Amino acid sequence: MIIKTSKKYIKDFKNTQLSLAHKTLLNIFINALRNDNKNIPTKKLKGEWLGYSSFRLSFDLRIIFKCYDEEVELVRIGTHNQLYKYK
Repeated sequence: MIIKTSKKYIKDFKNTQLSLAHKTLLNIFINALRNDNKNIPTKKLKGEWLGYSSFRLSFDLRIIFKCYDEEVELVRIGTHNQLYKYK
C-alpha cells in the first residue's frame, strides 16, 4: 500500500506538537496501513468528510485519511475542534 500526504496534512503536521507517544502511535498506524492491516481502529466519517476515515492518536488528536485501491492519502492531522465544524 502506498502512503501519500496532502499539502494540508504536511502543513498541519508542522504546526502540531506531537509527544513521543503520539509519534510512536503515528508510526504504528502508518506501518499498519502500509501492510494493509484491516484491524486498525478507525471511524468512517459523515457530513463534509463523507468517504474519509479518522484515526485517534489521543483523546483529542485525529488523523483524517482516505483509502483508495492501492494507496492511502493522509489528508489532515489536528485536534477535534480544528478538523470538525459544528453548527
